[in-house]
Amino acid sequence: MTPEVLPRLVATDLDGTLLRSDGTCSERTRASLAAVEVAGIQVVLVTARPPRWLHELVDVVGEHGVVLCCNGAFVYDVRAGKILTERCMGPESSGR
Repeated sequence: MTPEVLPRLVATDLDGTLLRSDGTCSERTRASLAAVEVAGIQVVLVTARPPRWLHELVDVVGEHGVVLCCNGAFVYDVRAGKILTERCMGPESSGR
């Protein structure tokens, strides 16, 4: 019998997926995220939101505070309030 193969990463969108339309997160969803992390699987949240709109999520993100935001331009640590990685487009990419 082969051992169970677990994913190494779970990535989920925030608005309309992880979060309800009123911006809340259900207890079932919170418990699921916690169980995934207990299993040793990293959770990464993904959103088009800018970092300044993520501070209200501190109670939602729990220990999984890493967010890919601004459509992937930033890797942001919500708990620390710190941009970890920045990959912005340069002026040559803007078409100007």
